Amino acid sequence: MAVPSSESVIERIAADAEWLASRRPGRCGPVGVGVSVPGTVRRRDGYVEHAPNLNWRAVPFAQLLSQAMGGGLDVQIGNDADLGAVAEHQRGAATGYDHLVYLNGSVGVGGGIIAEGNPLHGAGGYAGEIGHMTINPDGPSCHCGSTGCIETYIGEHALLRAAGVTGRHGPRAVDAVFIDAASGDPVAGQAVRTVALWLGRSLANLVNCFNPQAIVVGGSLAEVVRLERRRVEAELDRRAMAASRSGVQLLLPGLGQESALIGAAELAFQGLLDAPDSLAASVAG
Repeated sequence: MAVPSSESVIERIAADAEWLASRRPGRCGPVGVGVSVPGTVRRRDGYVEHAPNLNWRAVPFAQLLSQAMGGGLDVQIGNDADLGAVAEHQRGAATGYDHLVYLNGSVGVGGGIIAEGNPLHGAGGYAGEIGHMTINPDGPSCHCGSTGCIETYIGEHALLRAAGVTGRHGPRAVDAVFIDAASGDPVAGQAVRTVALWLGRSLANLVNCFNPQAIVVGGSLAEVVRLERRRVEAELDRRAMAASRSGVQLLLPGLGQESALIGAAELAFQGLLDAPDSLAASVAG
């Protein structure tokens, strides 16, 4: 499956922003740009170190996008799962929980962590790469260059592989497996159960490590939970330490598939919310 280059994505965002600005009345155009990227992002300057499933490496994304847009707007870049965690904490299923993990599954698997009400980014902004924690060193090769990463067992490619699907990828192929599983197809059903087993094991590791109040499971993994919640929770019960497991709620996203995009919008508005007078001054001037 072909993936978009960073150049084509930047060109598309710049064009869409120009189109949006042209449709706004008067001078009330965009106040900023927030972008969600499925990879390791250096938060201080929007530098994408590595996005394995996009084949991007060492891309100064925020700088290039700002240049493509004429340098007039504040551009903020974040990891998709980090942004999903923020959105679910502020506006979604995890409001009221100050210790949570957001696990997002699609082609890859990413994680965002909220600790004491604040996002946990790590020293360089790269924390939360849950999909690339090793769960079996003798397991399948991963796009990141390692082997046996969590995403090789619970990502969409793992589901399709377990279902015997070859030559087809993407949301439609994944949805077809879920539909078949719900309809009683034995091969699809076993594929979902296999992913559910590994998902439960992965969640147990997160519970033991972070002691969260809630885990929000999004992306295609949300459907695995819907179909096989009992299996996921049984494995979580079996492998998580009792003291940490007892207080954990397993939740589905309150914002559906839009968690990361809403989190990106939060980034775009952050400068305005921090200094609202600056926008008023620019409009008045």
